Amino acid sequence: MSLFSGLYVGASGLVTNQNALNTTAHNLSNISTKGYTRQQTLQANRMYDTIGNAYVSPKQVGLGVSYADVRAVRDYFLDKAYRQELGRTEYYETNYNIVAEMETLFGELEGVAFQDSFIDFYRAVDELKKMPEDATNQALLVSKAQSFVERAQGVYNGLAEYQDNINIQIKETIDKINDYGKKIWELNQKITAIETGGIERANDYRDARDQLLDELGAFGRITYDEGYYGIVTVQFEGTDFVTQDYFNQMGYMTGDEYNKYFAEDIAMHVKDPVEDGFYVPVWPLYKNQDVFDQTEIISSDRNSDIGSLKALYNARGNRRATYKDLFKAGETSQDFPELNKAITIDGKEYIPYKDNLGHFEQKEKDGKRYAVSDTGMFEIDGQDYYIVGSTIHKGSTSGDPVGTIDSEGRFTIDGTDKTYKVDAGRTLVTAINEYTFDKEGRVYDVASDGKFTISGKDYYISDAGAVTEDSPTGSAVGSLDARGRINIQGIEYMAKRSGGQFSTMTAFDAYYVADDGTVTNVDSNVVVGKLGISEADSAVYFDEKTAGSSVMKVMAEFDNLVRGVVTGINKVLSSNGTYEGAEGDNLLFKRVTEDVVRYDQNGKEYIEKRITDGTDGWTTGNIMVNPIVQKTPTYMNNGFRLPDGSRDQVKADALARLFEDKYGSLNPDTGTRLDFFGYYSAIISENGTNGKVYRAVSENLDAMKRALDDQRQEVVGVSDSDELTQMIRYQNAYNASSRYINTVNSLLETLINSMR
Repeated sequence: MSLFSGLYVGASGLVTNQNALNTTAHNLSNISTKGYTRQQTLQANRMYDTIGNAYVSPKQVGLGVSYADVRAVRDYFLDKAYRQELGRTEYYETNYNIVAEMETLFGELEGVAFQDSFIDFYRAVDELKKMPEDATNQALLVSKAQSFVERAQGVYNGLAEYQDNINIQIKETIDKINDYGKKIWELNQKITAIETGGIERANDYRDARDQLLDELGAFGRITYDEGYYGIVTVQFEGTDFVTQDYFNQMGYMTGDEYNKYFAEDIAMHVKDPVEDGFYVPVWPLYKNQDVFDQTEIISSDRNSDIGSLKALYNARGNRRATYKDLFKAGETSQDFPELNKAITIDGKEYIPYKDNLGHFEQKEKDGKRYAVSDTGMFEIDGQDYYIVGSTIHKGSTSGDPVGTIDSEGRFTIDGTDKTYKVDAGRTLVTAINEYTFDKEGRVYDVASDGKFTISGKDYYISDAGAVTEDSPTGSAVGSLDARGRINIQGIEYMAKRSGGQFSTMTAFDAYYVADDGTVTNVDSNVVVGKLGISEADSAVYFDEKTAGSSVMKVMAEFDNLVRGVVTGINKVLSSNGTYEGAEGDNLLFKRVTEDVVRYDQNGKEYIEKRITDGTDGWTTGNIMVNPIVQKTPTYMNNGFRLPDGSRDQVKADALARLFEDKYGSLNPDTGTRLDFFGYYSAIISENGTNGKVYRAVSENLDAMKRALDDQRQEVVGVSDSDELTQMIRYQNAYNASSRYINTVNSLLETLINSMR
């Protein structure tokens, strides 16, 4: 070992501790810098010189200390937990802010004005009830109706504007996410360039990247991993966002672009259409795949409640919601025709059976019967027909052929959709009625002697179930089948026993379902309604399509309230019990329509009135006070005068009861039926309750997030007292190295001088 090697040992101490002092000074100068991570100097032994071998170990002399590394002190697991809780906190806090904004909307300006106008409208109805024929009361009602419509539209438009505001926030958030992603990718390149040689660590660049990851975690669910050369790859909502080779920019499509691009999927109901102008986050690199899976259940267990972008996107929804977005049971859905499969008759829901091809199952029963004369003539609806061989002729045996009897004895008369069958002896033609389901209808009492009367005709039923006409020994009608049923006059009845003997005969009404969903009573030929949404599907689709959006939910409920008031009043005032009324009815409200030029088959031009909002038109944004009534209030309901000149008190009372009777439940998830004012209060109350829930959850999560950040700061944060302690330590080590060099230098000087 050289005599001068002692100087090198001391010099290594000077250099190493000087670097350590520089690192400490760097820490202290960044004590208030956001995102800065405390750096730590690592020291290591230099190589040893072997000067000989002893019995148990070699004889070695150290060459000093080396500056091994400067590392940024971080805890990977704390970082991951913090970023996840930050995103979850942002999700619930964003939802709370949105609900609070809507609460403000209802609590101030338009909301208060609407509530006041609603009460004034009711008071005008109540005043009309006292003297309905009074022109002053009628004018007051029209005036308050106008105010009610204006205020209602003000609230609805306010909600729509807030939707637009959220829409802008979605776009801005996507832009920020892309900015962060691009910066992370650029920092990856800088870090790689510095650290590839294995000499330096780009700690400040790493700090900047970690800060970006923190902020990115607030926007959505991220996962990340650091690979070779310090490159961090990031996934956003499960999709590659930043990779080693590229940055996958998130895009957005407007509703009209989205609907056009995914037209086929929307037609098949794989995707839902989006309102024009609404932004949809997509991945352009992956054929515009949606960033968010809208069928995903929001749950902390699934980590699907993370990020402000998802909160904004879900809260805004995908459309301007109206009453139809409540998916009310019984309503016929235009947007989701596959839901129209139930009909409620006399308070009971029926769901006609469909086969595996999607067709309604058709049953049949004997309908009206027509006698065939010896000449083969029978009469249907005043028209004579003749059976000649297997052909049906109209008017005479040589008349126009209008039908052909098949091998089962069935035929259809041209120009009709009725099927008939002729018996083997050709003495009777029977109409075949098709139907898809039946329900218990009228009940007829059976006397102790077995007598019961239907449509003025007496029948008798024996203990064995045989039914005869006029008397117990009269003409046989038939016997009960295995289910206890029998067909009488084309209608099916069920016999029921009580105390061992027959007590009642219950008719079963048969119903036919047309391809368009219209349901008709087979026997009376009366249309009872159209197929609509079932009670089960109502709750499911409301939860899936609407309830996930806090704004859409309130919009739909509010629109349903306004619609109920408007259509309810029109229905009372109309002469035919409909919203539109009959020709000549001057109702209080009308729908806004637009004139569309059409041409008939002869090329002649005509004007068609078309509803402007894509529903049946009775929505908040598409109603108005009838201009005729607004100009002359006494035209409304003929001035509340009956044809004989007396007051129409019945309709005035019905208008007042409309506000007192139960209107309906708030939405499919609630069962309590409410009147109009209770319904409005429930909207406000539900929104406020949701706000309290979001606030409580966000506050709890924020406390957890801050606790995690405190733990992180204990690791990554700079403590001035700790750093000053380290500074003193390194300063003393530096001084020791200096004194060591001085001592070695003195020894060398003495040694050299002694040799002169």
